[in-house]
Amino acid sequence: MQTTSILAELIVIGCTALIWCYPVIEKVTEINFSTIMNNSGNIVISLALLYLLGVIVNFIADIFFAKFDDKYSNDYGGKESQQIARTKILLKSTEATNYMTIRRSIVRILRASTFNSIIYSILIFFSMADPIPKLANLWDGIIFLIITFFFLMGYRHTLIGYFKFLKLTEELINADTK
Repeated sequence: MQTTSILAELIVIGCTALIWCYPVIEKVTEINFSTIMNNSGNIVISLALLYLLGVIVNFIADIFFAKFDDKYSNDYGGKESQQIARTKILLKSTEATNYMTIRRSIVRILRASTFNSIIYSILIFFSMADPIPKLANLWDGIIFLIITFFFLMGYRHTLIGYFKFLKLTEELINADTK
């Protein structure tokens, strides 16, 4: 179950990354993604590419938001304390472990979606560098910045909720073992 979840999660991240990668890669190379993606014989190759793209974007987003994560992690005991809490939860409760895994997955998806939205917004604003900027691109950029803001707020809220869950669950486990 956990392997399937992480596989699906990285494919979702890869799909959201494809929104901004698609036009960039097609502009820079001769690769035509629509031909690859639309050919039903290439479904395995498409999934593998989306998975790989998801792994890469997840890694980059993790680095990009490391300071952000550290700030909220430190508010709830820090990384070491959270590693101990996760280990206790894994050892003591299957239900809490499943919930923790789902929460962490949502955090990763929102973090990557926020990163993807930032990149896409930048690309929209750079596409306005044509000799005559299009007003439609300006509105697209503004709309995507608003979407990015909501992704960031969702990411922040879910991340804080995850850290609170770890801390409170560890406290309950500690109280239960006394």
